[in-house]
Amino acid sequence: IQLIDIIEKGILHHGFSVIEVITQCPQVFGRRNPKIMGKTAPEMMNWMKENAISIDQAKEETPEKPQNKIVIGIMVDKEEPEFGDEYRKVIKKAQEGGIKGD
Repeated sequence: IQLIDIIEKGILHHGFSVIEVITQCPQVFGRRNPKIMGKTAPEMMNWMKENAISIDQAKEETPEKPQNKIVIGIMVDKEEPEFGDEYRKVIKKAQEGGIKGD
């Protein structure tokens, strides 16, 4: 559900959005690194669940208490002028004769 909500916010966000999804890979990573996350997909999923913290929890971490966790959540959410909108303004202004050459 959390991933679905984040993807929905990314799609609804006006402008550019980046969504990074981390998932288990028992075929390649699991076979080569069984001591890290486990050998099977369920073991990997449990490892990921146990080693993930929210962005809010990560902000509370201190250097004395290293987290070494996967941080999940929305890292940056800001509104900036969207390139397409700004470009359309320039085109409209040029069509109206508002842009003169030197």
